[in-house]
Amino acid sequence: MNTEIQHPEPIEGHDELIEQVQGEDIHISGGGAQSVEGEHVEIHQGGAQTVQGERVEIHQGGAQYVEGKTVTLDKSGAITIQAEQVTLEMSGAGIITAKEVTLQENNSAGVIVAQRVDSPRITTNLLLANEVYGNVETAVDTRGALLIGLGLGIGLSLVLSLRSLFANKE
Repeated sequence: MNTEIQHPEPIEGHDELIEQVQGEDIHISGGGAQSVEGEHVEIHQGGAQTVQGERVEIHQGGAQYVEGKTVTLDKSGAITIQAEQVTLEMSGAGIITAKEVTLQENNSAGVIVAQRVDSPRITTNLLLANEVYGNVETAVDTRGALLIGLGLGIGLSLVLSLRSLFANKE
């Protein structure tokens, strides 16, 4: 079953937002939906709150939560992406969790958790990856996250030790 949703003008207001779209091949152009689920989901100049599919492609659009086997964003944005393979082209994401992440030029992500990250250049706040190929600018990498965790653990144990020491004296 093919599902195509087209609107000549962008939808304004929540009253016209389509609740749920399901099908094998879903193409949304210039509109939006709360929930989209299909084998191949393509959104062009539109958006969705939740997108689930084997293959998800978003071109000049956005989504809050995207889950799929392969996810591609082109000049788009997503808050959370969970997939096996993620490709960003001039796009941004808040949190990416994937086996493999490929980032072209001019991308950004708040947090990337992946087995492999391949990028000529990426800017991110937190990167946790087994393999990283390319120039990555990050506030916290895997080593830094471990050191922060260690420091927080030592600090917390010190505070608890002092608290129990002073509690025993009263």
